[in-house]
Amino acid sequence: VDYVVKPFQIDEVMARVHLHLDISARRQKLVEHNNRLQEAIAARRHLEAELCLQQFCVDNVSEPILWLTSEGHIVYINEAGCRLLKNKREDLLTLHFGDVEVNGELQNWSDFWHRIKDHRPHTAITMMSIKNGMHAAVEGIFNYVEFAGVERAIVYLRGAGKSQPRAGGRRHR
Repeated sequence: VDYVVKPFQIDEVMARVHLHLDISARRQKLVEHNNRLQEAIAARRHLEAELCLQQFCVDNVSEPILWLTSEGHIVYINEAGCRLLKNKREDLLTLHFGDVEVNGELQNWSDFWHRIKDHRPHTAITMMSIKNGMHAAVEGIFNYVEFAGVERAIVYLRGAGKSQPRAGGRRHR
């Protein structure tokens, strides 16, 4: 509340009226802006919940899934992949795909990466090293994806046979 003392000065009264009208308009704009921000926050929370659900689904799908960089580094592996390789996710994320692929067919990663890019999806049968001294025959389905300049190979692994001891290795219990 603003009080005007008598005698009124018309210029002072007009200045105060304009000031209060300006304050009221700014307050209304602030309320509208806050409402838009609240809507944006609610939409973002909804998207985050959807992303969490999608991540949970990928983490827990029954097929082993790996994400590889263009250099062949493992940057993601789901729970089924960890079970297949009998290893912890944090350990597998420090490895190159060539560290777990034992046939040596993928040793020249650069050439293999170009085949993945050129033949989507690309399928390869290989042997995967398992932590306990065993290896497993798998069919790997490699699919190249690129999003916002980031390249990945999404790899789906399917068992192609029973686990066997590594050549020259012993089976550990």
